[in-house]
Amino acid sequence: MPLVSIIVPCHLSSRAQAALRSTGRFLVFLDADDHLLPHALEAGLAEEPACGFTVGGREEKTFDGARLPHTAAPPLEGRQPIYVPLLGFEWFIMPPSMAMFRREIVEAVGGFQDPWGADDLDFYLRVALRSDAWCHKTLVTRYRRYSTSSSRDGERMLRSVRAVYDRHRALAEDHPAVRRAFDNGLAQLTEIFRDCLLENVKDRLCSGDAAGAQRASALLAAESPQRWARLAGRWSTVD
Repeated sequence: MPLVSIIVPCHLSSRAQAALRSTGRFLVFLDADDHLLPHALEAGLAEEPACGFTVGGREEKTFDGARLPHTAAPPLEGRQPIYVPLLGFEWFIMPPSMAMFRREIVEAVGGFQDPWGADDLDFYLRVALRSDAWCHKTLVTRYRRYSTSSSRDGERMLRSVRAVYDRHRALAEDHPAVRRAFDNGLAQLTEIFRDCLLENVKDRLCSGDAAGAQRASALLAAESPQRWARLAGRWSTVD
């Protein structure tokens, strides 16, 4: 049995199927356009046995592959309960290859599930609710930034993020600290993807997708009248 299985998925269903077919004691989910860095597996394996997963740092690169100066790593080191920080969007795991998971924790939570779009966040929250993480500062992956990923689809992401948070609403109602994190995280992510929705309208107009632009515009007007008014003001100025 191999010690580590590296899973390179192209979408949610293939990631789940690949995890089921893999045989490693530890799993790393590597998006096809990202890279693992030297010592990534070594750093991930240097964990406390009681932790279900480890989280390290990331480098970033442009769509063309040029390295960016920005790096990110967990703010704390060692064994950490990270459910509340993740729920509150105080920091986040992106891309998935920042983390290495014990097979048993992946199986215990049922792996990656719908909703497509925020399935990564959903998975991390379910894992973090069940187990502490072993956090370290070693850079383990290089993340490619690009503007056409599914996470920039405002309509999809608003719908999927809200579905994820709905799964944690009952727990938030019973615990004040969790409630604060729930409210803060949902508010921040909502604002982020409302901004994406605004960009979606402009991008679809530029690409000639009139129907898609109209749908995104109608949703933007309902979600954020202020953003829609700014966009409408730009149109009237152009006219």
